[in-house]
Amino acid sequence: MGEFIAIMFPSAGEAISKLSKSFPNIDQVKNLFKQLDFDNDGFITKAEMGESSHRFSPQEIDSIFALGDINDDGAIDLEEFIGVMYPSASTVVNRLRAKYHNMNEVKRAFAGIDKNGDGLISKEEMYQCDTFNSQEIEALFTLGDSNNDGEIDLEEFIGVLYPVVAQALLKFTKDIHNVEDARFLFKQLDKDSDGLLSQEELRKCGTTFSSKEIEALFAVGDINSDGEIDLNEFINVMCPGATTVISRISAGFNGVQDIKKCFEEMDTNCDGKISRCEMAQYSHLNEQEVNAVFELGDADRDGEIDLQEFIGVMTTSSPVAYKEAGEVVTVGDMEIYKVGEGVKCIIWCHDLAGFSGADRTRQLVDKLAALGYLILIPNFFGDKDCGSLADTQWVKSVSDWSTIRDTWVERIYPWLRDHLGVRCVGVVGTGWGAYAACRLASYIYICIYI
Repeated sequence: MGEFIAIMFPSAGEAISKLSKSFPNIDQVKNLFKQLDFDNDGFITKAEMGESSHRFSPQEIDSIFALGDINDDGAIDLEEFIGVMYPSASTVVNRLRAKYHNMNEVKRAFAGIDKNGDGLISKEEMYQCDTFNSQEIEALFTLGDSNNDGEIDLEEFIGVLYPVVAQALLKFTKDIHNVEDARFLFKQLDKDSDGLLSQEELRKCGTTFSSKEIEALFAVGDINSDGEIDLNEFINVMCPGATTVISRISAGFNGVQDIKKCFEEMDTNCDGKISRCEMAQYSHLNEQEVNAVFELGDADRDGEIDLQEFIGVMTTSSPVAYKEAGEVVTVGDMEIYKVGEGVKCIIWCHDLAGFSGADRTRQLVDKLAALGYLILIPNFFGDKDCGSLADTQWVKSVSDWSTIRDTWVERIYPWLRDHLGVRCVGVVGTGWGAYAACRLASYIYICIYI
């Protein structure tokens, strides 16, 4: 098809040839696609290309869409884009895909090639298996070796020969910018809070993922083949670059003592924490490696890594357990979870799960506080246990407005105004907390911004 269009539309061939020279490897092509896909929907349009900072000429845009937009829907996905930039490799791989009808066949083919069982296949291993000819091997590595390390792992292999994987992972990861986002999404998907995701949970969680896409996620992520994905496996899928880099770094340590020694050498000011600057200056890590360590290891997002975080990331290639960023303070006889700083305050009225944050309330609040707000969660239930909406007597007991009002007017608001210097207050209510939020909103002097 590409050769035929190049004959019938020669200017397109010239334009693509010029573009290909500017982006000589597959990794650069993939990065270009992400830059052009402004709305992160997995497709690029002519409008997006025209608005990009790369300054494509109208002829170049028309050429790419003439060659890539096969179904003429006005949009090009990643696979089509790669097909335009690497037409010969794409043609060969498309021919290979016809040999594999499902995910299991692709995984069996990978296992057959990976003779040393290290989870990676090299060109030498491919030549020895007599399954692919030299042209096919070159095409597989051109399209599959996305990190240009000379080897292809299972994720890369499946992504080339079973492209629904690449499409699924693009949908899964489009809003994942760092490990904290991946951890947050995992907890949202883990409805039964057992620390594991099953295919059935993903089907029932209200996502738009198809059965094939869910199957693709599990084919890549379920490393121990137990039928479920834990947090570490999930992060490996959502942030593969960071975990790959950490695995490479941690291979240089012989044990925890080596890790501690390395930490002490980097901690030049001996404050028990290392900053990005310290790590870059007093280690052999490059910028990519430093970023990966902080992306995975800085669990509390304070911009520094303590010894526990450093050991955690180096021994597991995954983040240590989530730690709350705020503190519990007492105002009068009421406990309040306080996080963040600023003159703009948000009162978060908790739901039936209560003040303790058992349902990720505090994690949500910590995330919001990072945007520059002071967030407070008053313990509206006091010493009462959490309950259920089905228990009407319990609901009545915790919904006594006169008690809540007195606590607010006499204790919390004066403390905000006089002690914390708050100038404007907004309220947020979730579940039962919507009741308290609406009541608090009746005070004009309180809710300047809601």
